[in-house]
Amino acid sequence: MKTTTTLRLALVCLVSFLSISSYAVAIYCPDDVWVDCDAEIWDLSIYGNATYWNGWDYVDAGEPTETYYLNSCNTGYIKRKWSIEDPDWNIISCHQHIYVEGGVFDEDNITWPESPLNLDGCNPNTDPSETGFPSTEYVECSLVGTNYNDMVFYLNSGCKKLIRTWTVIDWCTYNPNLGYGSPGSWQFSQTIKISNSDEPQVYCLDEVLVNSYNCSDEYVNVPVPEISESACGGSYMISHNSPFADQGGPNASGTYPVGTTRVKFSFSYGCGLTEHCYVDVVVKDNAKPVPYCLMSLVTALMPIDENQDGVPEDGMVEIWAKDFDHGSYHPCNYGPLEFSFSEDTDSTFAIFTCEHIGTNELKMFVTDPHGNQSYCLVDLVVQNNGANIPNCQPTTTDLYVAGQIKTSTDLVMENARVKMTSVEPVEIISASYDTSYQEGVVDSFYNYNGVLIYIIDTITLINETIDTSFEQLVIEAETDSIGIYHLSDVTSHLDYIVSAEKEDYPLEKVSIHDAYMIRDYIEGIIEINNPYFLLAADMDFNGEINYQDFYELMSIVRDPNDEVHLEDPYIIMNSLGDMNNLEEACHININSIDTSMNNVNFMAILRGDVSLFVDQMTQEDEEVALRSDETLSFSVFPNPFKDQLSLSVNSPINEIYSIELFSVTGQLLSQQKINLQEGNNLVALDNIENIPRSGIFILKVKQANEYVYQQKIIRVN
Repeated sequence: MKTTTTLRLALVCLVSFLSISSYAVAIYCPDDVWVDCDAEIWDLSIYGNATYWNGWDYVDAGEPTETYYLNSCNTGYIKRKWSIEDPDWNIISCHQHIYVEGGVFDEDNITWPESPLNLDGCNPNTDPSETGFPSTEYVECSLVGTNYNDMVFYLNSGCKKLIRTWTVIDWCTYNPNLGYGSPGSWQFSQTIKISNSDEPQVYCLDEVLVNSYNCSDEYVNVPVPEISESACGGSYMISHNSPFADQGGPNASGTYPVGTTRVKFSFSYGCGLTEHCYVDVVVKDNAKPVPYCLMSLVTALMPIDENQDGVPEDGMVEIWAKDFDHGSYHPCNYGPLEFSFSEDTDSTFAIFTCEHIGTNELKMFVTDPHGNQSYCLVDLVVQNNGANIPNCQPTTTDLYVAGQIKTSTDLVMENARVKMTSVEPVEIISASYDTSYQEGVVDSFYNYNGVLIYIIDTITLINETIDTSFEQLVIEAETDSIGIYHLSDVTSHLDYIVSAEKEDYPLEKVSIHDAYMIRDYIEGIIEINNPYFLLAADMDFNGEINYQDFYELMSIVRDPNDEVHLEDPYIIMNSLGDMNNLEEACHININSIDTSMNNVNFMAILRGDVSLFVDQMTQEDEEVALRSDETLSFSVFPNPFKDQLSLSVNSPINEIYSIELFSVTGQLLSQQKINLQEGNNLVALDNIENIPRSGIFILKVKQANEYVYQQKIIRVN
């Protein structure tokens, strides 16, 4: 409680002096007092009472009228009034004021909420129940109220600031008519920062590499880094620090100098938070040197006499790659340049011997300090002149595989395709060349003033691209007019498979009688175990001989004008192959070849030409031994025949012969003795009705125990 100690001048109560016949009346009020609002203000007698002088004594003035002028805070003043009546009926009054003062509430009694306050998340709760209210200490006779007003400022999609202005008013002391600045009013600004601090996921390339061909710089398209979407739906601000970019923001593309430039990308998120990543922009100086070479050099071997017998065994000469240089230069004036005979810059020279006699095509590589290379194709002519080295000539080391393809009747096969395939893939190195032109320095000199003058001209640039792959090595060739093939440029020490094929189908080599022969075999009329017959009869190559094979051959021979689409018409197999393993017999295996090979031969069997093998079965040898007497001749007609068959014989002498008819399986069907006279003889064959009405048969003529003639005949129904 505050006690007022200020010395106050006592108010002199109004004292009325009235002239009465016997005395004057005077009234005296107690002094005004100041009290706190918690003082006793309902029993005011404690603050004194008024008295008056009645002429001989001071007398109590009685009870005053009390008027309270207090506000809702219980502050203000109280007016006490005493009144008396003098003998002349005049009213004499005096007053006492009791001033009630409130407590002293000020800003020291206020505790403001936390500021600045950081809130994290997309939309956090900003209600004062979460962010805090002002708290006030209780001060007597004060009436404190609070209020706030918000203003929101958006800094970016992930950050905003809320300015909350708090106002605290003590209504016991505040005068609203005075507005801002009135006593009893206080304000405070609370700053609430709302931030989405979820760290973004950033994906930057480690390196962006481009080639420069102008010796200084190159335009680089730098990909914009990838960044995950904001969980709050906003975006991120991306910037970079590249001094070579065309623009700011996320795109750092621009013209970068040769070398490595580290670009820093910054990703701003939340309120003042930053994530970074780095990209190395590498501009590689790929301007290649310009080779300027001598097209050809001629050199002679120096003799080598190892055993000192006076006769050189070999020759040798050492040639340096730079010997071919004729002024190679670099458009960027880089140096020094290196010269080599391969991409390996250590191969600066090469040794040439008798193996290299003649013209040798070489590559002279020019390499700059950055490893960029170009080359010239040059010729080195190696000669054996004054050294007179005996037998000085190159040795042919190219491997080849050669052979011949024949039919089973020893006929050569022309235009068959032979293919040699490596079993395992081999490394294939291929080169491609791009030619471009650019202006560049081709020469320079100092003029008489000592100024370096450059001569500019158009330069031809040859860019070589080397591609490496792994593929099976395939070498192909065709047989010539005598069935010979030659596979050259064979890589040594590899395993190969050699196979052959011929696609066209010779219709003239098959007839309907071949089809009937297949039918008779299917129906069991004939029994044939010749493996070549079985291969030729298997038209669809499924390992079985059935009516499908018969129908397929019939469709071919009945309509020879129809285009034949028989796949693999020939079975071309190893002439020394195992017939019991046809899959293996259809190709030839060559393992780890290290020398050239001849007589890698194949035998071809035409599908459908089955009668050929029937003829071979009925012969005791591949050919019948005929009489050396060339005047003996035979002919059979008609062939094919139906009901009659005749034999015409021109015999030099009278002789007895035997005519025999065999089935294709070798079964004797008919035998007839004939007596031939000198000269021409015509003999009708008997017992024709005893042989099948259709089929292929073998007619043989025998004299004594020797066959002198044989002929395949065909009977049609």
